[in-house]
Order: sequence, then structure tokens, then C-alpha cells
Amino acid sequence: VVDPEDRVSIATAVRAMAADPARRAAMAAASLAIDREWPLQRSVDAFAQAVAMAARAST
Repeated sequence: VVDPEDRVSIATAVRAMAADPARRAAMAAASLAIDREWPLQRSVDAFAQAVAMAARAST
């Protein structure tokens, strides 16, 4: 379960990534990695991990 404050942070990070082509590419790569790792479990927690990985990759 994701804390409501974290949901706001996730939404903010996703909006920032959407505005930046490099961040979009990092998010897509992280999403593909999650699909390979957990092909049947696309949970909110997995999405939060993808956002965190993409944020780290874009810095």
C-alpha cells in the first residue's frame, strides 16, 4: 500500500517525467524492467518502484 503523501509525490514525479524526453525514456526502461521481473503483478507498489528507478536514472 502506498501512503497518500507518496501518491502525491508519485504524481508530481510522473508529471515532471512527462515534460522531459530523457525522463520519459528512463521511465519506459524502468517499466520494461518491471514487466520482465513481475509480468503478472503490475501493482501500485511496482509503479512506485518504476518512478523511483526512473528518477534515479534521470539525475
